[in-house]
Amino acid sequence: RVTALLAARDGRLYVGTQRGLGVLREGRWRILTQADGLADDSVNVLFGDAQGGVWVGASGAPRGGLTWLGLQGEIRIFNTTNGLPHNMVNALAQEAGGAIWVGTGFLERGGAARLEYRQGTWSVVRSLTAKDGLAGAKVRSVFVDSGGAVWFGSEYDGVAHLAGGRWSLITSRDGLSHQEVMAMAQGPDGTMWLGTRDGLNRVAPGGL
Repeated sequence: RVTALLAARDGRLYVGTQRGLGVLREGRWRILTQADGLADDSVNVLFGDAQGGVWVGASGAPRGGLTWLGLQGEIRIFNTTNGLPHNMVNALAQEAGGAIWVGTGFLERGGAARLEYRQGTWSVVRSLTAKDGLAGAKVRSVFVDSGGAVWFGSEYDGVAHLAGGRWSLITSRDGLSHQEVMAMAQGPDGTMWLGTRDGLNRVAPGGL
């Protein structure tokens, strides 16, 4: 069962499955599992950062967690013991400055975390829950728009928008087609598209 795909800049193809991470390079396969350093065998999401690293989010909660694979073979694992709000990773996005946002959670638990690269290693520098401004506990999707604002789509409670330290919420009361926000994208004119469980929403530039 293939759950995620990533075509890396170095030509490798990363294939996430429920039984490990497949890496295809020049026609040859390598399979990575927990025995090779992954946080968990169940891969839920893949993301390639601007520096060339690969992030592997697991869905095997309560184990799960997040694995970073560096260009020089480095491996770093993040889970609830070192800053993640939850061990089920659902979404990843990167700011222009390099920081990584992680959306986590299952059912009524979870949150988001911000990681930064400092002194040669990645660390969780901020953890957010619904008490901090998120729309709901579980973060289903994350998107960083062209203006640097971060959008956090929830499982049951709409979407939260963070810009300049200020939070805004969009829910079904504001016209959102469903409270579960599953996918987000931005058009070249700045228009935001929010894909929900029951339709598609368009947010015009400045529409908030």
